[in-house]
Amino acid sequence: LQALIHSMVRFVSYCWPGHSLVVKADLGILFVYYGILDDWCKDNLTEGMQDFSKDMIDGSEQKNTWWQAVNKHLLSFLEHYGSFCSLNIFRGTLDFYQGCWIEQHDFQGFSGSHNYPDFLRRLNGFGPIIGASLFPTEKFDETNNIPSIASVISEIEQWELYVNDLLSFYKEHFGTDKQEQANFVSNYAHCAGITVQESLSIVLDKITSSNNALVGLLPNVDPKMKRAVDDFMFGYAAFHFTDARYHISKLVERAENLGLEGAQELRRFYEIARAGSDRGPTRWAFPSLQDMIENHHK
Repeated sequence: LQALIHSMVRFVSYCWPGHSLVVKADLGILFVYYGILDDWCKDNLTEGMQDFSKDMIDGSEQKNTWWQAVNKHLLSFLEHYGSFCSLNIFRGTLDFYQGCWIEQHDFQGFSGSHNYPDFLRRLNGFGPIIGASLFPTEKFDETNNIPSIASVISEIEQWELYVNDLLSFYKEHFGTDKQEQANFVSNYAHCAGITVQESLSIVLDKITSSNNALVGLLPNVDPKMKRAVDDFMFGYAAFHFTDARYHISKLVERAENLGLEGAQELRRFYEIARAGSDRGPTRWAFPSLQDMIENHHK
């Protein structure tokens, strides 16, 4: 849990640098809840879910313990956002839960399935959450910017998905977590009947297309919105390059030791990200969880 908190605080610090400390703190807590669901709760996702939809519609308290905790936090977190962005964040939370629910079965899709890999990836990809969370009411007038906000969400949710797929592939494909090995790159290769390398090439093409779409879109939006999106994109890439959970440093060393084509270029990008962004956890994640627990019991 300590490592997850460190990672999520870094994530928020890198990707939402212009938000107030209050918004960033609430955003960090929300992503810790997502991490808890993804890392520790997948074996028990059906608990208390029998009447979930009915309870949500009639306003009854949820029976699932994760939803009980997250809903309490969302009540305060969504105060930072207008109704449109709030709805997108809540929708993304529902999608993420469903995505985790599917992933617990370690199912890569049936051979020949055309849409399953993308369907699952959109569910568990945080796209609506990330896109909408860029625009809190303290900085943006949602009412007059719905078309621009919707356009940003539609484009950035694709970009962040595939950047994550690329930069987390080494960790997932060569790791020991069986559920992580059923990732988008592997799922797409399985369903389409192609090699993993061919699937990675498709992901690269998707990143390029999404990036070009965002670059074409941003000159048309308010400069403050453009800055928020630019900050997120730079921070998101830097976070993946420098956070220990993705093992990019090991990938760089392995590529160099094997003398692979592009190893020097990968090293250059890694060093740029590390020099411009990397900060040890003692600089921003304190007190430690252990210290807080010990102080609580004194």
